[in-house]
Amino acid sequence: MARKIYSACALCVHECGMEVKVRDGKPIAVKGAEEHGVSHGFLCPRGLRSLELLTTPLRLKRPLIREGSEWREAFWEEALDYVASRLREVKESYGPRSIAVWGGGVAIENLNDFAGFAQRFCDAVGTPNWVDAGSWCFWSMILARLATFGKYVLPDPERSRCIVLWAHNPSGSDPLTALKVSRALRKGARLVVVDPRRTTW
Repeated sequence: MARKIYSACALCVHECGMEVKVRDGKPIAVKGAEEHGVSHGFLCPRGLRSLELLTTPLRLKRPLIREGSEWREAFWEEALDYVASRLREVKESYGPRSIAVWGGGVAIENLNDFAGFAQRFCDAVGTPNWVDAGSWCFWSMILARLATFGKYVLPDPERSRCIVLWAHNPSGSDPLTALKVSRALRKGARLVVVDPRRTTW
């Protein structure tokens, strides 16, 4: 018998609410959770297809090592030894600061979870060069809002009478915000777009 549990999508910073149908301990379907205070039942195409991340046959289950133009599966011990030896070569040839660590987490909690490990690893290697997906996206937005408003404020387009999209195209990159902007426009809000490219608005 299937049961429902509530969770959140971790594929972007909105973390929209998800209602997950589970049978025999395995998720079999997802939909937006109406009770969620931010997304109110909305899930973008990525969230709606999120179960494919668990079930796709293309998902990697073991490390791969490239040999020429081909990839082969390897055991973890071999893969870790290979990475360690290559890092040692780079460090000895070019110095520790030639090494950079990049974290590609998509949700802010994922980045925080990874940050402690990544910074410890960088300390052990001797490099200060650690960046993540938010280094040129999310963190700059946070700092800009702190500098402008004195605190981190969240936009509320659905209750706005004038919306300014400054070099931001939510219809292409932020479906939840795009939905809220569309609702505001249907209520009569005005929209100002400042962008060097023509967008869908």
